[in-house]
Amino acid sequence: MTKRNTKEIILKKSIDLFAEKGYDNVSVREIAKASSIKESSIYNHYKSKQQILDTIFEYLSKEMVVDTQTEQEIENIVTKDITEFYKIGSQYYENKLRDPTNLKIFRILFIELYHNSQIKNFIQKFLIEIPIQGWTQLFSQMMENNLIRKVDSEHLANTYFKYGVELLFEIFLIYYPEDLETHLNNFFIKMENHMHFLTDCLLINE
Repeated sequence: MTKRNTKEIILKKSIDLFAEKGYDNVSVREIAKASSIKESSIYNHYKSKQQILDTIFEYLSKEMVVDTQTEQEIENIVTKDITEFYKIGSQYYENKLRDPTNLKIFRILFIELYHNSQIKNFIQKFLIEIPIQGWTQLFSQMMENNLIRKVDSEHLANTYFKYGVELLFEIFLIYYPEDLETHLNNFFIKMENHMHFLTDCLLINE
C-alpha cells in the first residue's frame, strides 16, 4: 500500500466515522483501526485529527465551486433562457450532492454545527454567504437582461437559496440515512418547483 493510498484510506474512513458518530466521538485509534494501520502511523499522514477535518473542509469547498466551463455556460444562457439556465445549474449541484462522499461530509457539517465553531464558520461562508452572493449576481444579471422584473436581487437570492438550505437541514438532521435517495429526489423536485414559482411571479409579461 503506497503512502498516497494510505492517506486516502485514512481520509475516507474518517469521513465514514465522523458521519456516523460525530467528529468529537471518534478517536484517532478508531480511525487507525478502520484504516487497518497502527495508531502511530496516522501521524505519518496527518498531524492531528483536526488536520483530517481541515482536509475534509478543503475537499468539499473545492467540490462545490462551479468549474469554469459550467460558469461560462451559465453566463451565456442567463442572457437568453431562464429555464435552461436553471437546468444547467441544478444538474451541476445535483451531481455534487448525490456523490456518496459529499453526502457524508454534509452530514458531518450539520450534526457538528452547534458545537464546533470551525464547522459553523465553514457553513456560514461556503454554504450560505458565497452562494447567496453568486445568486444575487445572477438574479441581477437576469434583471439587466429583462428576463425577470427588477426587484431587490439580494432579497430574492435569500428567498430562493435559503429555502434549499432549510430542506438540506431537514434531510441531514432528521431523515439521514433513511431512504436518502427518495429524500434527495424530493429535494430537487421541490427546488425546481420553487424556482418556477419565483420566476413565474417575476417574469416580464410581453
